[in-house]
Amino acid sequence: MSLIRFLATLKSGAAWRKFEAACRDPERAQSESWSVQLRLIRNSRFWKNRIPESGALSDFPITTYEDYSEDLKKNDSETFSRLNGEPILHVPESTGTTGTRKAMPVTETYRKEVQSVNLPFVAGLLRRF
Repeated sequence: MSLIRFLATLKSGAAWRKFEAACRDPERAQSESWSVQLRLIRNSRFWKNRIPESGALSDFPITTYEDYSEDLKKNDSETFSRLNGEPILHVPESTGTTGTRKAMPVTETYRKEVQSVNLPFVAGLLRRF
């Protein structure tokens, strides 16, 4: 095994074990993730008066981008996300499949969630190849 492969395996090992644990008990993993999100959105502008009394994810209605679009457009000129109350790091745009401009404010929590898949992904590749 090369030194680079060894170091990459060492660095990604803990993330891989956490990923495996989440796969073994997805309900627990979802519950832990939801509790973090719920704490953030409780005082946000968008969700403040929309959170079901139970706070359970299953009690929230199914939504589409259009349900958030007006608030997301207002976020273009603000420094804090209306969706979770955190500072906005940047606002990338996507046209998705409809060709319509869609802006999604990126916050630190969102960034961490997206980046949290990198190490398990690398660990999975190293184990496979």
